[in-house]
Amino acid sequence: ESADELAELGVDCYKIASFDLVNLPLIRKVASTQKPIIISTGMSYLSEVQDALMEVAKCGNPNVILMQCTSSYPCPPESMNIKAIDTMKAAFKQLPVGLSDHVVGDMVSIAAVARGANIVEKHFTMDKEMEGPDHILSMLPEEMKKMKTSFSIVEKALGDGIKQPAANE
Repeated sequence: ESADELAELGVDCYKIASFDLVNLPLIRKVASTQKPIIISTGMSYLSEVQDALMEVAKCGNPNVILMQCTSSYPCPPESMNIKAIDTMKAAFKQLPVGLSDHVVGDMVSIAAVARGANIVEKHFTMDKEMEGPDHILSMLPEEMKKMKTSFSIVEKALGDGIKQPAANE
């Protein structure tokens, strides 16, 4: 029903929440739209991610992004397991992999970009004192802007990988 409602609204992209990763009928329904799908992988084993991707593949939808996620709000940094990005990139070579970050602050997101995350999902708010589980871990607009600048610096600092003297040397 939710997928039908979103289709009526004309969404450009769907996100499968972590708890729905094993809801294969929902994944089939969404994949059949041929629109991009972001699949959050919190609370799952690699085999469950593979099962979900097999359903997407049966529908012929190549537009998938996987998100490493730890479904905890807020999440302690040591539970984020950003190396799982590497694992999913190796297992599902054709797919982009990112991070759904529920840690307070931007350090884990920046580290994920340095490890090769293709996308970062970070909650935002206008007021961290509002009621609800997400506001305490969410970023204010100025914090988001700072994080975006940090991403650009990290991406430039990664360079091209060719070991040679730098121009400024």
